Amino acid sequence: MWVWGVDVSTKRVAIAAVPGDDTDAATTVVEFPAAVRSCGKGDTGDLYSVYTLVRLAAVRFSWDYPPTAIIVEKPAGKVVTPVLWLTVGATITALKHFPGLLVTTLPVGTWKRWSVGRGDASKADVAAWALETFGHEDDQDVADALGVAVAGRQLVVEA
Repeated sequence: MWVWGVDVSTKRVAIAAVPGDDTDAATTVVEFPAAVRSCGKGDTGDLYSVYTLVRLAAVRFSWDYPPTAIIVEKPAGKVVTPVLWLTVGATITALKHFPGLLVTTLPVGTWKRWSVGRGDASKADVAAWALETFGHEDDQDVADALGVAVAGRQLVVEA
């Protein structure tokens, strides 16, 4: 059982896969080329390219880490731009091609509480948890995706 956690930004998507325990994890990052990242300048960017890049990466990733569920971080913060929501939508649409698979979102505070232990955990707390739990360091987006995946595993077990 591999549960995927997904952290979306307008520049890239981080995907983490965790099995039934905390001892292992796999990650991949989909970087969007500059032409796709025109988001934030009043443009919606190239959402079809976001969809295509994420879908291709997800298919390749699934060969080694077939998902039983995919959980996407629900955007939150002081300002969540419409462009971020569009990018999240394109990402979710790309991930929905796995038939019969649960693809849903989790709010930031929920995944942090279920994985890191505190809903108000800081970025530094999440990074320290990812290092301690998986030996992962140096990439906040991947650390967040790992947290989402671990919380998603709990969501799947409860379902």
